[in-house]
Amino acid sequence: MQFALPASMSARRTAAFSRVGLLGMVPVGQSHFREAMDATIGSQIAPRIVTDAD
Repeated sequence: MQFALPASMSARRTAAFSRVGLLGMVPVGQSHFREAMDATIGSQIAPRIVTDAD
């Protein structure tokens, strides 16, 4: 029973450290997602302008 508390605390520290790392990557992921959406929309707009001009 004496081993349970240190092991539990170690597991909680590891999980917390992992969560902090993942949360730190969220803004970067959102930025890349936004850039990809802009590129996709831009590539869809160009052909529509050309076909509408005809």
